[in-house]
Amino acid sequence: MKRILILADTHGDISESRKLLNNIIGINMVIHLGDYLRDAVILSKEYPEIEFEYVPGNNDFRINQDEKLLIIDDVKIYICHGHTKSVSSGLEYVARSAKSKGAEFAFFGHVHYPIDEIYDGVRCFCPGSPSRPRSGNASVGIMEIDKGYIGLSHYPLGGSFL
Repeated sequence: MKRILILADTHGDISESRKLLNNIIGINMVIHLGDYLRDAVILSKEYPEIEFEYVPGNNDFRINQDEKLLIIDDVKIYICHGHTKSVSSGLEYVARSAKSKGAEFAFFGHVHYPIDEIYDGVRCFCPGSPSRPRSGNASVGIMEIDKGYIGLSHYPLGGSFL
């Protein structure tokens, strides 16, 4: 089974991410969706037994490879930060980008609040932010993939969750 921690918009504060990696059993992959990419690099060095995938965000000052297609146990996941896909205005462009690559899922950040919606047949998912939430509580995402089973949900950090 793959258990994936999905992060976005850590903005230099990885204290909650460390707590999660130390306490959630079975995390074997982290996907970081940008802002700050260096946080993902730091965590990847601290947790070398965990696979890391990441893309830069608008605060990372990198323009190369701002999107990726991941294939994890035959599940196609399109990842980006979202700022170049206008996610603040809706899901059309991120869903279209994912669909054009044959992905069933589109993971993105940028908005700092949790989203889980199907748009044009693509499940669009933003984990929120573990350090700078804009609406509600801090949150991350957890994905589990196991022999055809796919689980995807938000994981609230402290307090009650919407």
